[in-house]
Parts: sequence; C-alpha cells; structure tokens
Amino acid sequence: IGGGAGDNVGGAGSNITIYGGSVTAASTGTQLGGAGIGGGGGLTGGGDGNNIQIYGGTVHATGGYLGAGIGGGGGTGRKSGDGTVTISGGTVTAVGGNYAAGIGGGGGYSFQYASVTGGTGSVTITGGIVDASSPTDVAYADYKGAPIGNGGNASGGSVEKTTGIVFENGVGTVCGTVTFNGSYNVPADYSLNIPAGASLSGSGTLSGGSAFTTENLTEDMISVPTDLYYTGEDRTADITTKLSGELTTGVTICGQTFTVSGWTLAVEKTDDLHYTATYTNDSDNTRTVQKTITLLQSGTDLTDGKVQTYKGDTLTKDFTASDTITVKATPTATGEAPANSAM
Repeated sequence: IGGGAGDNVGGAGSNITIYGGSVTAASTGTQLGGAGIGGGGGLTGGGDGNNIQIYGGTVHATGGYLGAGIGGGGGTGRKSGDGTVTISGGTVTAVGGNYAAGIGGGGGYSFQYASVTGGTGSVTITGGIVDASSPTDVAYADYKGAPIGNGGNASGGSVEKTTGIVFENGVGTVCGTVTFNGSYNVPADYSLNIPAGASLSGSGTLSGGSAFTTENLTEDMISVPTDLYYTGEDRTADITTKLSGELTTGVTICGQTFTVSGWTLAVEKTDDLHYTATYTNDSDNTRTVQKTITLLQSGTDLTDGKVQTYKGDTLTKDFTASDTITVKATPTATGEAPANSAM
C-alpha cells in the first residue's frame, strides 16, 4: 500500500490513513523492496512514507528488501526513504526488511564496496497494541534497523511512545496509562513489562507470552507474613526470605500474573518484635515503599529445668511445711503459636 517501485527513486507513499478493518500489506521485492505500507523501492532511492496514520483496525505490514514494514521504502543505490507514522489505536504488526525499521525508515548499510544511507523514522504512538520487529540476523550487524525508528546507517528521527502496549523485537512495554478491554494473544516468546509510573488495567485478557513483570509497587501489594513468631533471635533473614517470595507471587492484571521487578529489599530490626521492610526502586533510589512487620506472640517453654525451686539460696526440691519456697523461672520462646491460641 503506497508508492510503487521505480527504476530511479521509488514512489512516495504518503497521506495514508487507516481507520479500521483488517489490512494486510506486504512488499515481496528481494532486490528492490518497498515498505509494506508507505514508500516504494527504488534503484537510486527509496520513496518516503510520510503522514501515515492508523486509528484502528487490525494491520499487518511487511517490508521487502530494505523496506520498512510501515514507513520508508528501500533504496538500493543511495538512500532509503524516510517514514513519518502516527498510531493512535488498533492492533498493528509491522515487520521490516533487512536493515530497515519495522516502523520508520527504510534500510541502510555500509561496507567496502557499497553504501546505502538508511531512512529516518519519526514515529508517534498514542494508543493501541503495536508489535514491531526488524531482522537481527543480518550480514552487517552494525547496521540493523530499529524495530521502531531509523533504518540502519541513519541518524536523526524521533520516537515518541506516550500510550499503548508496544513490543519491539519481542520485548514489550506498557507506555503511559493503558485501559485494555479487548483480548490479545502475546506471542509465546515475548515479554511484557509495566515500568514504574505506567499502568495497565481494564477488563481485557492477555494470553500467551513468556514473562510478565511490573515495576510498580505499593504498600498494599506487600503481604505481612502470618507465620513468623518471636523466638528471642534476630529474624531479619527469615523476614527477607518471606517478603522476597511475596514479590514473585505477583499481581493479576488483565488475566496475567505480573511479578514485581526492579526493587531491592532491605529489612531492619526496630526492636525485638518489630522490623521495617524497605523496598528501593533500582532505577530511582528516591522511590521507596516501607512496610512494618510485627512478630506474632510466641508460646512459652517451661520444660527441662527452666523452673527451679529454692530454700533461701539453696536449690532444692525438699521442703517442710514451714519453709519459704522461692520459685525462679527462665522461660524461652517456642517460636510457635501459644498452646491456647485457638481458645
């Protein structure tokens, strides 16, 4: 969809708007490849793919050799086309050709006998689900295209991802505040992370995927252990183990369990019964979350000689009716619930 191939410069594929429906577009050129949606391929230059706007629908776009999935076409002689793309909604899958961006500029590379300048990508994403990829197994690895942005051997351009779920070569990020009410099958080897400050909510369902993580942590997400009793010993290590396990339990969002990542836990003893757990964000150490842990009342052990009887200062168990009996007890904590705790 867009500009056609040219013996010189590929045709421009600009001012393309998609509002909905199901759209599949692919360039099959292996030596003169255009964008799936956008500029055509050319021998001396790729066509630009400018002012491409997607508001909704299900879109699959695949670029040919040096062609972006969505954006600039491939230019095998001098320069590939630029791409200016805005995505505001829908489900968009874009696969770039060799050295090209999935969404953005056409491909470029450089070696001893040939050089092609890649196209720049100016991409804005304000909604929807975007899955963009560019080949990583290419002959000239230094000139891989970006999943979103520039083609190889290019500089400049811009990428702005304010809102949406965005996957780049299988690594997903929730951008901004996203309310998701649909359904989406995340490819099996993909991951999705909710960075600190971003949020994902709604009645939708995410299925598939390999790993789901969140960097957001609030005090109400931390469960106080219910099986830690006072023992008379320092329980810092035990509490650290318990609370670290709580993080991996995670929180359910849109049908998936997101484990908490990006936080470092430190536990400090306040007094014999109280400890303070402090979580510090790994990327911003000014962001902390604290939780107070109170040890539960322990049972008392008075067995095995812990209760002694005295007559005066003499330890004895032999007394007469007129003796004054002194009882000294040295109880220890059992580290378990008191025997009458269920009463």
